[in-house]
Amino acid sequence: MTTLTAEATALHREAIIIDGRDPTHLMYRLTYDEKPVYLDVLREGGVTAPVVDAVWIEDDFTEAARGLASWHRRAVASNGRARIALRSEDIRAAKAAGLIAFVLSAQSSAAVEGDFSLVEMLQRMGLRVMQLTYQHRSLAGDGCGEATDGGLSRFGQDLVREMCRVGIVVDLSHASDRTVLEAAEAATKPVILSHTNARALCDTRRNASDAMIRAVAATGGVIGVSAYSDIIVPKGGTTGTTIEQMLSHVDYLCGLVGEDHVAIGLDIGEGRNELEVGILHARIPGLGAGPKYRYVGELTSRANLPALTAAMAARGYAPARIRKVLGLNFLRVFETVWVGAER
Repeated sequence: MTTLTAEATALHREAIIIDGRDPTHLMYRLTYDEKPVYLDVLREGGVTAPVVDAVWIEDDFTEAARGLASWHRRAVASNGRARIALRSEDIRAAKAAGLIAFVLSAQSSAAVEGDFSLVEMLQRMGLRVMQLTYQHRSLAGDGCGEATDGGLSRFGQDLVREMCRVGIVVDLSHASDRTVLEAAEAATKPVILSHTNARALCDTRRNASDAMIRAVAATGGVIGVSAYSDIIVPKGGTTGTTIEQMLSHVDYLCGLVGEDHVAIGLDIGEGRNELEVGILHARIPGLGAGPKYRYVGELTSRANLPALTAAMAARGYAPARIRKVLGLNFLRVFETVWVGAER
């Protein structure tokens, strides 16, 4: 267990912390009061801005609107403890005021329904990050779970450009190799892999190859390192994983593309029980029952995030690198993509 020094504690307290993927409320996205301790967990962990799943993978436009509305209601119901991040300045302001700023995201582009006019409408309702695909083929392109890799569709090319135009960050997590490479080439703004790891260290199609990592970084984008055990080390979901193993991915990415392109996308579902995991996995063919050890042992909750900062400091990371990985790199992407498109 890494010792939490006074220096690491102060650095963590002062940092803007952005978690690139928080799926905690997938089971509860249409209501706003089921997990009352959620904000307490985020505050304890020092999280400034979680990127939350407001829109699920099969949601059409109507369901997406309901999901987005539920998060606006949740912010109102927080009694001033949380807000929705519509501009990058909202994240900085939330940090200064000690609030949580929710960044609303979608786990697929199904809500667009093949109609480009709906992209801007989703943005106007608060959507700020959207994946092109989940595991399987979408109108935009192939997911990493497909047997073949057809890459980005023509619709997907136009969708990427429209998202860049209106100010929605293109998230290529769960996309196939070709889809990632072709979407990065089509993009006019930085794109992200919000929650993935390096395939060179854990060989699974859910992780990113060196070519994919370089393509995302070349746009000015970032890769969010995940705490999900199955993609940290081979058979990690069976054996369990450690912060040190997770940080090996941070090391690798920094060595490959530089510290300006590395972040965290933990993918931790707070308080999720076995029944919830079973229901979610049953809805997605090919995912199986879920791993025995879902998350890094020291990071089963965001409340434990100070341990990650302490581990980075103990590993010899300079404070500037730690701040970038914890949040400043994601914030830079948000500033670039959202600028001029705030509604």
